[in-house]
Amino acid sequence: NNALNCSDSTSKTITVLDFCRIEVPTAFTPNNDGLNDYFRPHTALKADNYEFQVFNRWGQLVFESTKPGEGWDGKFNGKQAQFGVYSWSVRFEVPENDPVSASGHVTLIK
Repeated sequence: NNALNCSDSTSKTITVLDFCRIEVPTAFTPNNDGLNDYFRPHTALKADNYEFQVFNRWGQLVFESTKPGEGWDGKFNGKQAQFGVYSWSVRFEVPENDPVSASGHVTLIK
């Protein structure tokens, strides 16, 4: 209701999917310009037992997180990592569904 005693309502049907879609960028630019400064998987589902890891070309772990939504800022040991291709993996569980796992590569662009 508003000041004129008019009422309004709206409704929208939503569809809940029974699978987990995950989107992961293939490149990022951690240059603090506010655009693509962090690398992280994107999913709209609630993730339990989340584990996200990024490795350099020698298999060294350069980033790890157990917090969904937390991303890699392109630093390794406190310094800007070298530009190039990095491997990543993500694993998590979604209530009432099979565990989700994915892996791939991302390019750090300077």
